[in-house]
Amino acid sequence: MFRFVSYLVILNGVIVNSLKDPVQSLLLELNREREHLEEVARRDTLTNLFNRAHFNEWIQRQTKHAALCKIPLSFIMIDVDDFKKINDSFGHITGDEVLKTVARCIASSIRSSDFAARYGGDEFIVVLHDASEKQAEQIAQRIREKVAVSKELGLNVDISYGVAELEPGADHLKVLQKADEAMYRMKKAKKAPLDIQG
Repeated sequence: MFRFVSYLVILNGVIVNSLKDPVQSLLLELNREREHLEEVARRDTLTNLFNRAHFNEWIQRQTKHAALCKIPLSFIMIDVDDFKKINDSFGHITGDEVLKTVARCIASSIRSSDFAARYGGDEFIVVLHDASEKQAEQIAQRIREKVAVSKELGLNVDISYGVAELEPGADHLKVLQKADEAMYRMKKAKKAPLDIQG
């Protein structure tokens, strides 16, 4: 009953304000709709993380700000292991669920000041604000552990990752490449046969 009365009060306020100044009310509504559409355009529709286009725009501003304030940023590049095999064996719907699970594990492991995006396909990028490479390594390991223990999918999923720290004023593309190379080294190391002595 209380909720119903609350809705009536809110609705009454909207109607009264709309009648007082219909033009302002319309402009306010249009502005809200524009902001909503801009937010939708920045998001990856599957994972609800930011998309690569928004990352490319955001990182330009962020690196300038970090250089100005002398704040380090750390990158984590993440890739789902054997993702093609998952799609081929279990289907694309399961593949989509894997991506959504990884995205949730990322989102629940970072702070509100950090940034996460689906970089493309089964790759993700995380940017940690005011964090060292060592701290990024700890966060990346936490994400990997969360993915490994996730029981939503009914199959074993693992990720590979690479981390790199962006010193204030450094070229973010070179640091991004460094994180990417570290991720592929991890992936390659998992596939390498064990060297058994004796």
